[in-house]
This record gives sequence, C-alpha cells and structure tokens, in this order.
Amino acid sequence: MMLMQQFRRVSDTGQPKGYIDTAAGREERQSRNAKLSLYARYYSGDVYRHPAEWASGNGYATSVSPPDIYINYARFLIDRLASFSFDRAVGVRMRPNGEVVSEDSETVSERFLADFIRTSRFLSRLTPVAREALLFGDVLLKLQHNAGGVFPLTFAVIPAEEFDFEHSPRDLAEVRFIREEFTYYDDAGARAIHREELHSDRVVYYRDEALSEPAGKRLWPALLSHVLAERTPLLAVEREVAHPFGRIPAVHVRNRPQLGAKFGVSELADLTPLLDDVNWKMAQRSRNISRTMNAILKNINGRLVNDQLDDTQIVSVIGDNAELEYLINDSDLSPVQAHISELKQALTDLTGVVMLSPDKLTSVGAMSGFALSILYEPLLNAARAKRQEIGRSVEDFLELVLDAGVKLGLVPEQEVQAARPCLTYAPDLQFTEQEKLTRLRRELLAAESGRTELDEH
Repeated sequence: MMLMQQFRRVSDTGQPKGYIDTAAGREERQSRNAKLSLYARYYSGDVYRHPAEWASGNGYATSVSPPDIYINYARFLIDRLASFSFDRAVGVRMRPNGEVVSEDSETVSERFLADFIRTSRFLSRLTPVAREALLFGDVLLKLQHNAGGVFPLTFAVIPAEEFDFEHSPRDLAEVRFIREEFTYYDDAGARAIHREELHSDRVVYYRDEALSEPAGKRLWPALLSHVLAERTPLLAVEREVAHPFGRIPAVHVRNRPQLGAKFGVSELADLTPLLDDVNWKMAQRSRNISRTMNAILKNINGRLVNDQLDDTQIVSVIGDNAELEYLINDSDLSPVQAHISELKQALTDLTGVVMLSPDKLTSVGAMSGFALSILYEPLLNAARAKRQEIGRSVEDFLELVLDAGVKLGLVPEQEVQAARPCLTYAPDLQFTEQEKLTRLRRELLAAESGRTELDEH
C-alpha cells in the first residue's frame, strides 16, 4: 500500500508531487464534496427535489421513490445541538482557574485577547462555526494579519468544501500546507477558480483562471460547458507573501474526529436513512388520513339539499326516514404513529437532541431545574461532548492568536508561555430560587462537616 502511494506521489517528470494534486486525490475530493452537497440539501430541505442525487448518495436503488413529504428534522437537530452547545459561551479565560479576560485585565496578553474577541465578534460566531462543523464534519478557522484595521488580527471561517490539506504520508498531524480553493462568477458572468495555500512561513496565491466563457459569449451547450468546468486547469503561482506567524495560520476543526481519519464526520452521516423513513411514514399517515376524511358517498335514501357537493359542505338530505351512508377507510393509524415515535426516539439516541411533542410537554406542567436536567440529560451530555471536540479546537485557535501576538511584538512572550485559553459557559439550565437555597444549605452543611463541595448536577 505504501508503495502504491509513493507511485501516485511522483509525476511523469520524476519530481515529487502533492497527493491532493494527483488523479486519486482529485477523485477523493469530488467524492467528498458530493457527500457534503447531499448533507447541504438535507439541511436546506430540497433533497427530494433531486431524486438521482438523493438515491445515489444514500445507496438506494434507482427504482426507490423519495417521500412526498419532507419535514426538516435535519435542520432542527443540527441547529439545536449547535445552539445548546455554544450559545452559552460567555467568555474566555487564559487559565482554567483564572478570571475571564476583559479590556480591564491586568496583563497585556489578556487585554490583547479580549480586544481580539471584541473586534472579531468571536463568541457570537461560535454557534455558526459549530453548525458548519456539525453539518459537514469540518470547518477551517483561518487567522489573518490585518495591519490597517482596527485590530491587527482577524479571522475567517472556511467551509469544508473549500479547503484541503497536504500532509505527510506517515503522519496526518504533520501538515505541509493547507489549500483554500473555490469557484465564483466574475463581473462578466464567467465561472472562475481561486486558490491559495497557507504554509508555515508564507501564503502562496495562484492566478485566478476562468472555467467557462462569459454568459454573453458562451458557445458551448450548458451540459458540455459543465463537463469542461469540472477539469481544473493548471494554475500558475501569481505571488508569495511572507507572514510573521511562524506556523500555519489556521486550525482545522473536526466533528467526531477518528484516529487515522483525515476529516471529521457529519452528524447526518448516520441519520439520513432515519430521516427518510420518518418522512415516508409521515407521507403514509397523511395519505391514510386523507382517504379517511374524504368519504365516498355510497347510498342516499332521500333527496339531497344541494345538487352539487364538495368537501367544504355539510351534506344534508330531506324526505321521510332519509338516511345517508358513507364508504370510508377506517384505517388504524396507531402503528404508523408508534413507528414515527420510535424513529424520533432513535434520532434522540444518536444525537442527544430531545424531541418532545408540545402536547406531552404542556401536560408535564411546571418542572424544577433538576427535573429538567434529568429530562434533557441526553442533550446536556451531547453538548459537553461537542465542547470537548469542537471547543478544544476553538481554544487551539485562541492559542494561535496569542502566539501571533507574540510574533507581532504586541504581547510579551513570558505572559503566554503557560497560558492555555479555555472557553467559559453560562449554566445550561436555570434552577429555581428554592433549589438554589437548598443547594446552598447542603454546601454549608458539607463545609461544616469537613466534606468537599458537592458536584454539579
């Protein structure tokens, strides 16, 4: 296997060649982007409007028809988990037991980090970053030097489909460079490609190349033009710009990272068959209800009040002992409803996002904070897991920000040598005043008896 990789990494001229530029690397990228496109369609809600892509992405036979109804549980699951995990991020500490950094902090490094968080609106953008990672499995946080701005550093969020990286064949952690590549339409309406690469000491910019003719001069048919556009032309280096960071100025954020895997895993990777099954059952239930409600007139013993009937009228007849009979479909919908409930519970088991119907939630009545914590325990556990996975990478990026401040001469090096930025969060659930007093009473009794403080629920 290693021998085959070495063969693939050598060009026809015998010069070493990056794997992501080989035919195998491009094929892997196209396959990955196709999967990302499928997840995007589930999230946006138009996946069933593209039946060929839907069937191919899920491994269904071409004869399988998509459901008639789409309830966007994919958006609900992703948004709920992202917001519950990171909407409660309220600050950053330089050390686990330190104070939250602010513009009034004592040290230069803390004020520097607080200024970066304020000017870049870093905390408010955590939830969209997490949403991107949860949906597509990956996202890139890129640090940028903004010499003429209000603050010398800013950051950009690069979506999963727009970046790839070259690494050592033997070690995924040994990243050689990160490539950002995307297509766009220029002012003339031509489709063009942009590429740049992040190295440890420089940024390499390639010259943008057109992938199609402008809209007014396009001679090729649309289908043939699309096929030609898939062939990425050879891009020439336009310029190289040195940067002062001393390391690759980006952090790869992965969801559900796996050992030996280059990219993360989307939360929808295991859910699309369940989402399809839910919508199939919803469509089945809808059809059964429609058949039941739209009764078929069978026999009339009498005379109709109206000669023309529609489904908005109340049918009445007149005459002696007049009767009206219907032929109806009295299908039992309880098995379908039970199956839908089981599928929704399976979604909860896989993601941790609790799915409660409004009627059940209102029937519970007022609940204490402790009772809510029991009810939402799966979501709380899922949020803690995402704060470990995604939040850890976010904290690595803040460490990169501090290191960049040292390289720029804006932060004393001795202040950040032992620093380890960490996010702080507000309480996930609000407890009642009575519960707070009860807990405080327990803590006082524990302190008087010499015990340690009780663990948080």
